[in-house]
Amino acid sequence: MLMRALRFVDHWVARALRATMLACLVALFLLVTFIVLTRLFSWPSAGWTDELVELFFAWLIFSGVASLWRERGHFAVTLLADTVRSARVRKVLDDGAELACLVFLLVFTYQSWTFIVNASEASPVFSISKAYWYASTLVAGAIMIAYSLARLGNSLFGASGKTQPGSKEPIRYEA
Repeated sequence: MLMRALRFVDHWVARALRATMLACLVALFLLVTFIVLTRLFSWPSAGWTDELVELFFAWLIFSGVASLWRERGHFAVTLLADTVRSARVRKVLDDGAELACLVFLLVFTYQSWTFIVNASEASPVFSISKAYWYASTLVAGAIMIAYSLARLGNSLFGASGKTQPGSKEPIRYEA
């Protein structure tokens, strides 16, 4: 039952990340097209577009980062792991790398939180807090922490022999 719930959450997290990326990309395309047209036809400048470009770009980037993390799509240097013949040593290397990434993500997410809490700057045109811009880092960090914890838990406590260290596939929860 728990595994079914985790698969369900994973499915909807993936869909939400893709939808966020698509919405931001479409919004950026429309905004940049509008900016080009205003300059091409010498229409009055729309200063508000800069703020929206920044907002959508931040959410596009960090949603993409979290989506790649979920799929293990980030680049990895596998020179050391590729030279090791023992599957057990490779598993230790993979778990160590995942643990190091988890430590980084914890620091990154904590700093994102403190940055958001201390954000006092408001956008010049819309006069809304820049914390909405910075929230993309916090959301992405939390998602990546959850997936790193799930991968480590699956590797350490999952059914033996069924996990694939270094696999590029999304998490496969063990029953």
